[in-house]
Amino acid sequence: MDIQLIPCKRSDSQTLKYQNYFLHSVYNPEDEAKKFAEKNYQKGNLHILYGIGLGYYALEISELFSEKDHLLIVEPNEEIYQTAEQNGFLEILKEKQNVTICTFSEGDTVRNNLKIFLAKFKNKHKFITSNNYSKLFPNELDQIGEWIKEYLLTEILNLNTVHLFAESWQRNFIHNLYSLFEAYPINNLHKSIKKPIIIASGGPSLLKHLKLLELKRSQFFLIAAGSTINSLIKYNIQPDLIVSIDGGLPNYEHFESLDVTIPLACAFTLHEGIAKEYKGDKIVFHVTQDGVYEQLVHKFMDSEIASFYTGPSVANISLNIATYLTDFPICLIGQDLSYTNNLTHAAGNLHSKTINEEYKSKRKMMEREGYHGGQVLTDAAFMSMKNWFEDFLKISEDSDRIYNCTEGGVKILGMNQMSFAQFLNENAPSTGDENEFADKQFVNEKTLEQWRSFYSHLQETLNNMEKAQYAVKQAKRKLENRTSLTNNILRTLEKQDKKLKNAMEDNFLHLVLNPYLYMLHYEKEDETLEGKENEKEKAMIEKSLKLYNTINKAVDSIFPDVKMIIEKTKKKIDLLEKE
Repeated sequence: MDIQLIPCKRSDSQTLKYQNYFLHSVYNPEDEAKKFAEKNYQKGNLHILYGIGLGYYALEISELFSEKDHLLIVEPNEEIYQTAEQNGFLEILKEKQNVTICTFSEGDTVRNNLKIFLAKFKNKHKFITSNNYSKLFPNELDQIGEWIKEYLLTEILNLNTVHLFAESWQRNFIHNLYSLFEAYPINNLHKSIKKPIIIASGGPSLLKHLKLLELKRSQFFLIAAGSTINSLIKYNIQPDLIVSIDGGLPNYEHFESLDVTIPLACAFTLHEGIAKEYKGDKIVFHVTQDGVYEQLVHKFMDSEIASFYTGPSVANISLNIATYLTDFPICLIGQDLSYTNNLTHAAGNLHSKTINEEYKSKRKMMEREGYHGGQVLTDAAFMSMKNWFEDFLKISEDSDRIYNCTEGGVKILGMNQMSFAQFLNENAPSTGDENEFADKQFVNEKTLEQWRSFYSHLQETLNNMEKAQYAVKQAKRKLENRTSLTNNILRTLEKQDKKLKNAMEDNFLHLVLNPYLYMLHYEKEDETLEGKENEKEKAMIEKSLKLYNTINKAVDSIFPDVKMIIEKTKKKIDLLEKE
């Protein structure tokens, strides 16, 4: 038998033997588990236990927990789990609120729980491997390690992005509310494309498909994902639609010298310079973030704007948009998500370059399963894009008509693979080459009343920002140079915090503050202050001041931009009133 419950030699307990390995002590598993728990417990952390065995380790660790701790148990073997459960070893564990158990057979559940709890604990975690599990189940252990590593690297990228773009995100948004106020809502194009869609991304494999793409160009609807437009134009291929969402300066540089009038589908996150200067028609959508963001877009735009699941890359959202535009098959090309031929991008992309060992080390590159099998070189950023595609396919009703025709790069699990030539041959439309989309005028002129309403919302936002600044100023005055909190100070702070809370009910202020508060959330707390009441009070004052200074900085950074857009809107209204 592979699995055996065996009575212990020096206690009334049982141990478990699996494939000639004991998972607990053959003498006294409870005593062993207590020592194991004392050695591995770290207060205030997420504890990830690889291997449940008969639950001895998990139970003893959980007994040491405070209300700030949590135990996530991952059992790689279904037979071991069933043995423990059926023999009553897991009853107490299952009743504990701070214990979560999942088995490796529930792959998505394991991965999702890792994400949820790592995020909850600000990535503070202790990974623990139960006795002999690394010998029995090394592959599953490696997989969990990779999931954790990918998530943590992605979080580092996210946090760095928030630090880098904290101010520009809000600036882009407020300027784009004005620039895109009369953009064409993508809602009007729902299921309007009556032919297959090709999404071209800028991976190195794109180039080998361009001749065939040019030959069959008129038979398909072509979307250029972001900066890929430069590679296509370099080879005289014009897409039907460009999709762009990136608010960074590098994205603006891709468009700065672009002399085309191809319709541009964009979100309010786009770099303000692109939305302002691009010569072609603009089609607007917004990215799904949270309910507040959606309410804000609806309030200012005075209409419903379709939203799409955003991802780490414009290629991700381009797929979501493609499923919205057509019921026909969709294929991806140039979606390498790896450094094919040691290149970062296809030729024509402004940032294309050949990688070297220093670059590999800097990007913390790793190997993953390739499109054709074998291993290919990738990194955390590419893997986060890959994970998004795989998650999207699981919830999408359109997965059967989505094909990866890159013929290179990383394998996207769950996505149909087909050569690009086969996709073109099997899905070429039987009708002519007409393209109604190319002749369409994407016009959405707003009335004078709509512009006045827009102006009114901007004025309301400005007023709330001024109220927030005043409340923060009063609160800071009471806290500065203080080392303790008197009742008088607490009453004043409560009064100002109430005013601040009322002002911050403005959805725009929520958007402005969100990235700054996100960064504060991830700052480490001083755990050495427990029991030191005077020091804790001083630390509380410092933390409150930091919060008020953060709010002040966030509001100050966007205040001139809001005033500028108000002035531009007033001029627009004055012109309309004269007509």
